[in-house]
Amino acid sequence: MLLLWSYFCVDKLFNHSVFPFSFFKIKSRITPKIVKRVHVLRQIEGQHKKLEQQFFEDRAALVDKYHQLYKPLYEKRYEIVNGITEVEGVKTPDQGQEATEEKGVPNFWLSALKNNKELLIMELDEHALQFLKDIRWCRIHDPKGFRLEFLFDPNPYFRNSVLTKTYYMIEEHEPIWSKEIGTEIDWYPGQSLTISPRKDPKNAKSMTAADICYSFFTFFKPPQHDDYTGADMVSMFKTRIENDREMGLTIRDKIIPYAVSWFTGEAVKGYEFEDDDDSEDDDDSDYYFYSDRDDEDEEGAAAEDKNKEEEDGKRKELSRWTNAEKAMAVLTLQ
Repeated sequence: MLLLWSYFCVDKLFNHSVFPFSFFKIKSRITPKIVKRVHVLRQIEGQHKKLEQQFFEDRAALVDKYHQLYKPLYEKRYEIVNGITEVEGVKTPDQGQEATEEKGVPNFWLSALKNNKELLIMELDEHALQFLKDIRWCRIHDPKGFRLEFLFDPNPYFRNSVLTKTYYMIEEHEPIWSKEIGTEIDWYPGQSLTISPRKDPKNAKSMTAADICYSFFTFFKPPQHDDYTGADMVSMFKTRIENDREMGLTIRDKIIPYAVSWFTGEAVKGYEFEDDDDSEDDDDSDYYFYSDRDDEDEEGAAAEDKNKEEEDGKRKELSRWTNAEKAMAVLTLQ
């Protein structure tokens, strides 16, 4: 009788919104006093939720505020990297030297991206990424999410001057993802980096799994759930979509704000220590970037490290880009 009375009290106190039955299974004795105490505790928790929601709103406003403050810094970086502005103290070349003098910082973004192993920059991507002049991001509010923007100089691979990748979210603070949309790349004939050059991209129906190439540029064609059926394929979709979202966050939160550190290789050290706490070798020659080496020993060390990194990347690529995934890629291109 006591248990039934307690159940009735809960129903009245919570306006017919009662505890789950498991609550009563855990407690051997539920009295009206305990019910009242739990009711007050739930009110306290409700107040906490309201404060938490206010925290998320304040944090979002703070992120927006500082994102606007960062923009002038990113613009200065863009101008220096692309040779629009010269830094103080750098001698302006004589008129006869202008033809051979390189402006800005060549291969800045290629080097920054390539030094992050998670992004899997392949050898076939490198020349195209030499035309990448900036990476930017912005928040979107309706619906919520963020957009990555890759700005390119005119190049022999595709007509697009800007490639975008947009991530939509139901909630940003958790985050709860909704969908991803990438720019359709307008490749010049025979220049697609995501399809074997022996095949015509327009003739997708004749392609086989062997004709699909993994490239960084597949990032702009996110996997679609409808293309994956069956238990095994759904698991594959989940893995690929998680990798895709992680790449997006890596570019937004690590590459864009700390691009200089990724270019020089300084960021690689901390990144590798996160992956392997037992790493003992922090010599600068372990982290290479696109620049000419003056010393032959450094050159040899950089080449050795580059080969090791490429082998690691290929192994990682094979684990992500299986034959089954290639087969699904064929279907999505049709």
